[in-house]
Amino acid sequence: MRSQDTSIPSEAEYTNTSGENINTAWGMSTSGMMIYNGISGEDTDPFYPAAYGKCTTPASCVEEVDMCLSHPEMTGGLHYHIASTCSVDPTWDDNAAGVQIQTTDVLASVRDAWDVKPYRAVFGLSKDGKPIYGPYYDNLKEYGDCYVDICNGRMINGHYSYVSTFFHPYVMGCYGPGNNPPYTQQCSANGRKCGVVATDDSSILKSSIISIGLSLAIYVNTIY
Repeated sequence: MRSQDTSIPSEAEYTNTSGENINTAWGMSTSGMMIYNGISGEDTDPFYPAAYGKCTTPASCVEEVDMCLSHPEMTGGLHYHIASTCSVDPTWDDNAAGVQIQTTDVLASVRDAWDVKPYRAVFGLSKDGKPIYGPYYDNLKEYGDCYVDICNGRMINGHYSYVSTFFHPYVMGCYGPGNNPPYTQQCSANGRKCGVVATDDSSILKSSIISIGLSLAIYVNTIY
């Protein structure tokens, strides 16, 4: 489990003084709720699972979340797996009577809620002391598959930071910086696909080419 405390780089000087086991957490959101890794209790993407491991029927492995896109762990603690709607807009669930289960597409809800922050905005702080940004930058631009490394991070203003994405793992994949291997997650039907080439799925190849092209275009626009 890459989010466990023992995986945190020593230079971060992280110390857990709470006495609680938070090995499944990447950090803390600005709303004060924990941000967990992108793995469900079925060991798959919690929102867009693939047939993987003990999850043989993906539709039955989708985890329920409330309107804030949070849900409780076994001990009752609420947490996020993705950039929360309520962390950016506290009034998002004001019209909900009691705890209302999210019934619309999770990614669509994130897009709708976060459009109030079209430029780079902080979503949380990781356990290794780096900022975790929301899913948008530069007037509603989204971070593409090849625009982040395997840890879902990149250099921002000279500092390595993590960003939220609309593809798995959504917040972080490891404590970065990381590399950019041409692999995608088997546990997700919505994984990062930078550089992935597959002969049995032309959509993956097409997605990879588009992502690489967009990233190159962003890079060229940045240096010129």
